[in-house]
Amino acid sequence: PLNWRRELDVYESQWLQDRLPDGIALPHCHASAVTDSAAVIVMEAVDFDQTDQRSVGWYADLAVELGRLGGATLDAHEPPHWATRNFIAHEMDAALEVFPAMLSQPVPVIRELEERWRPILRRLIPATGSLVAALDDEPTSLNHLDIFSRNATRVGDRFVLIDWAYTGVAPIGSDAAAVLVVSGIFGDVPRDDFDAFIDAVVSGFVQGLVETGADIPAGDVRRCIDQEMTLRFAKFLTQLHSVGDNIPAVIERVSGRSFEDALSSWLALADALAPSAERTLAAVGA
Repeated sequence: PLNWRRELDVYESQWLQDRLPDGIALPHCHASAVTDSAAVIVMEAVDFDQTDQRSVGWYADLAVELGRLGGATLDAHEPPHWATRNFIAHEMDAALEVFPAMLSQPVPVIRELEERWRPILRRLIPATGSLVAALDDEPTSLNHLDIFSRNATRVGDRFVLIDWAYTGVAPIGSDAAAVLVVSGIFGDVPRDDFDAFIDAVVSGFVQGLVETGADIPAGDVRRCIDQEMTLRFAKFLTQLHSVGDNIPAVIERVSGRSFEDALSSWLALADALAPSAERTLAAVGA
């Protein structure tokens, strides 16, 4: 699904820009070039170092705009050729290759994290195909698919979003799930406030959908978000497992956070997402 040429297509086609709600903008693209192995985009400089602004209210406002985007592109006819499809199916195909090792050979440095979700994973693994198939039956919209705290910033009364290389057609609520899981993974949410964070993003997304006139029951939207959050977090656990004992060094090099701080936020996120996972598994009889 990752394709940096896709981001250039997003800027050149105008398909997305014509459907963006007033509260979302893309940075201005000054110039672009394509080689055999890369796409280069020269964009306006935008300040994304706004960690102190990422309150629960900030996320709720972002979710409203994402809901409006979802409503504006709901079951879009003739989506653009560059839009990725089957994103979560691709992600879970890769995860299924790692799940058996996670259950039999835990990584010592994240043993506590893996153990907290092991009972969920034992039920999730055989149900993954059913969950992915169930999402295929849900309403779809155009989603960013990599939207989280560090790919969005507020400029005036709008959110500027970058990194559209995954964007495509996906079940409604996929972007809300991405905001919740990935922002939590990066530690950009107060870990003692995860429940309020989840409620604010889900409610904000539903509000944005309703404002566009989309006729989807709130319970159905929440079900989609629960499913996507469960699968996304399970995928994240497989990514950690694949890194193995090098996780502390990789985390400190890539994010600048201490491993202890990262692990603390992952444990809090795992606990906060457990009820969503339980609802998701119960819905398919797992």
